[in-house]
Amino acid sequence: IYVSLYGILNRIIDLEEVEGFEDILLTDPEGTEMTGDRNRSFTVGSSSYRENGELYMQLTESFGSLPAKMILLVPGQRTGDGWMVWWSGLLILAVLSGLFLLYLLRTLQNTLFAPLSELNRQMKVFSGGNLETHISELACCQEVRELTVTFNEMTDQIRDMKIENYEKRLENQETVLKYLQIQKNPHFFLNVLNVIYALTASGNLSLIRTITLELIKHVRYVLSVDKTLVSLEEELEFTRNYLEIQSIRFPYEIRTETKGFDDKTGRVPVPPLLLQTFVENAVKYALSPEDRLSIRLEAVLTQDRLEIRISDSGPGFPGEMLQELNQSGTVPADERGEHIGIHNVLARMKLIYGDSYRYCFSNPVSGGALVEFVLPVQV
Repeated sequence: IYVSLYGILNRIIDLEEVEGFEDILLTDPEGTEMTGDRNRSFTVGSSSYRENGELYMQLTESFGSLPAKMILLVPGQRTGDGWMVWWSGLLILAVLSGLFLLYLLRTLQNTLFAPLSELNRQMKVFSGGNLETHISELACCQEVRELTVTFNEMTDQIRDMKIENYEKRLENQETVLKYLQIQKNPHFFLNVLNVIYALTASGNLSLIRTITLELIKHVRYVLSVDKTLVSLEEELEFTRNYLEIQSIRFPYEIRTETKGFDDKTGRVPVPPLLLQTFVENAVKYALSPEDRLSIRLEAVLTQDRLEIRISDSGPGFPGEMLQELNQSGTVPADERGEHIGIHNVLARMKLIYGDSYRYCFSNPVSGGALVEFVLPVQV
């Protein structure tokens, strides 16, 4: 089938009137222009063409078996304008995408990330022991909001359970303290009855009246002590009253020395029967007709603690008892009720102070027994 070259040329001339097809031409297979009057030569297969300093984009199309090629030259400026439009579109799209991404991140930050971060922080605060932790601002996200509500309910329940458990523990401690105080009173009353019995046998009515008045003071203090703590001044006065009774009961000399018991120190609260128990122990085991018994009571008050030292001139603690006192912090009473006073005092101090107090029992090289306590001023 043959095609009229004249018809093709007319068609090309028609295309030159269309914008974008101003420079369209035919060449032979080697690239020599067959149309127009400039006799230009093109490189077949090239994508660009330069003429008079201007760069053109070269588009080449073959006609199959027809020995001719059609070339379209697109000016570089027009191509650049197209690329500018394309790049401008891409740039605008990138800017819009970036703005949308920032908006999305900000929305996620406000609705998801920030609430989760606050929830994590409050959980760490709660695990650190602050039971008053509570998240007041709820997130917009439904899932996070439900998680926050659940966390608040959990903290409220744990706080209520801990308060309830603490109150029950206080009740148990108070019950044990009452029991220990009641346990101490009969032990002391037995000693009082022994004193009365000894004085009655002597028939000295004047001395009986004197010691009876002292016993009334003494028993009144013992029966009225229903508090966990009393002032050190009250406890010291009670101990002096006890020694007065013992000095009447026994004809042996008991010398007492006190140091550091001023007005400020006297107002510090201590467990009742603290001084009297160890003074009684000294009288019971160290008093003898051969030697004078010396008892020294010393108090040292600092900003946050009270140091108490009770020493005597007796034979000191037995070796096994001393070791047991320092290792376990107590000594059990035997079948005769011996050492029940020491056991009672140490057990009450453990309940009152927990692990915030210190103690030491020793037999100094100079002789006698020494009891040292370091108590917190604020319980």
